[in-house]
Parts: sequence; structure tokens; C-alpha cells
Amino acid sequence: MVTQRESSRTAYVQLIEVLERYTQIYRGLIQTAEEKRQLLVRSQDHELRELAARENEWLAEFSQCEKLRKQAAVKLQETVGQKVDEEASLSDLQLILENEEQANQLRMIQQQLQQLAKQLHDLNERNQALLQQSMVLIHDLRDSLVGRPAESEYVYENPKAASTGIKRQSGIDFRT
Repeated sequence: MVTQRESSRTAYVQLIEVLERYTQIYRGLIQTAEEKRQLLVRSQDHELRELAARENEWLAEFSQCEKLRKQAAVKLQETVGQKVDEEASLSDLQLILENEEQANQLRMIQQQLQQLAKQLHDLNERNQALLQQSMVLIHDLRDSLVGRPAESEYVYENPKAASTGIKRQSGIDFRT
């Protein structure tokens, strides 16, 4: 017969395994984001598409991992006799653990995941800024080759509506 302590330990181990997988996924996404930055700088579109497919695989695995984390959290809550909350955070789960060593390990993994998530967020923001700069450059190059069209050629405007006064900013100074 399985005791409550053994059942709790099993649930805890399953949760830790899922969280370690999260760590691997984050590291894979970070590596992908770093590669993406290099490809953006070099304007390698074909490789970017391949990288996006790989990134989507990581994200699908992340989604699957989230389901497993919720299942492990529910099982852990059930085994320690707590009210089940599928959306319980790692901080919530630390509070219900009776073993201080387990709570500390969970806290350390939580901190590591937070650091990895921040690193990924920062990389994605830099990549987004690179993409925006590339788009400005592309528009400016096009404008310098074929001339800058009137603002009304960019967007449909209701002739009866008042002008918004918003103009597209150019990254190149066309004054001579």
C-alpha cells in the first residue's frame, strides 16, 4: 500500500521533472532567439523561416509542458490534502510542501525559470526592434528608388473625414 508521504514524493518528483523540461525549453527558445537576431542582421529570410518552424515546435512543447505542470500541481495538492487549484503558482506550491529541502529546490527552479523567461523576453524585444528597423530601411530604400508617394497612397482615407495629421516617419533624411 502506498503511503501519503510516498504519493506526495512521487507527485513532487513529477513536478520537478516538468519544471526541468521547462528549463530546457526556455534554453532552446533563447538559443533560437539568439540565432534569429543573427539571421535578422544578415537578412537571411529562408533561414529565418526554418528557424520560425523550429521555434513553433518549442512553443508547442511548452504548451504540452504547461498541461503536465498543471496535472503535477493538482496531484501534489491532492496528496498533501490541500484544496485543488489547477492554476496554483510555484510559490503557492512551495507553501504546501512540508519538506523544507523540497520547498527550497522548487524555489531555486522557480528563480531559474524567471531568469530564463526574462532573458528570452529581452532577446525577443531586441529582435522586434531589429525587425522594425529593417522595415523602416526597406520602406526608405523603396522610397528613394521610386520616389516617396503621397501619404494618401499608403492608406485609404475617407474623403469626408478630418485628417488625422499622422505621417509616416522616415529613417532617411531626403532633404538635399
